[in-house]
Amino acid sequence: MQGGTGETTLRPPARIDIDPEGLVGRSEAQLELALGKAHRREPIASGVNWIYDRTDCRASFLLLPEVSSGERRVFGYEITSRGGEAPSAPACLGRIAGDAQSRRS
Repeated sequence: MQGGTGETTLRPPARIDIDPEGLVGRSEAQLELALGKAHRREPIASGVNWIYDRTDCRASFLLLPEVSSGERRVFGYEITSRGGEAPSAPACLGRIAGDAQSRRS
């Protein structure tokens, strides 16, 4: 966006809320596209936990293999708040996605 002086003004990307229920059933590639690379991946039994950490919240997604294809998909999630004014689950995921978008830029 250009100001009156001809300078370009950069604005941070708009933060959006992401409904965690909308991520259930998504593939690993789709989850990474939505939220970026997990900060940690912890193998468990036949699946894996993808963990995203922020100072104000943490999101963990359990990915298990689909019976027919063996492809891992989001089976469940847990989103926890940290500290006082913690965001809602959708706001937490929106912030995680925004962080990933900022790193890609």
